[in-house]
Amino acid sequence: MDESLELEEYGVRGRVIHTPGHSPGCVFVLLKNGDAITGDLIFPSILSGKPSLPFWADDPAEARRSIKKLIDITSGKIYIAHWKPFSSAEVKRSFSSLFEGTNP
Repeated sequence: MDESLELEEYGVRGRVIHTPGHSPGCVFVLLKNGDAITGDLIFPSILSGKPSLPFWADDPAEARRSIKKLIDITSGKIYIAHWKPFSSAEVKRSFSSLFEGTNP
């Protein structure tokens, strides 16, 4: 699958980026303002409500790589499918220990 698709010709200032892991065809939309719409790539923790890995992932290692990709290029709000939006800083904090000293 192509890594990204520009959306300007469709009237949306952003691009679609392939982020497999939850399922093979998962994508997120990165808007020009730095916000992202991620769908099921990130879920809220049942206990804390903080950003966490999806409850189910087709490929957990690929989901972690996709979350790392999201963290590296997003600077605004991150809109997930099943909860309120998170700030990119909140998502980075929640996943920082997941990626410290590793190559996701």
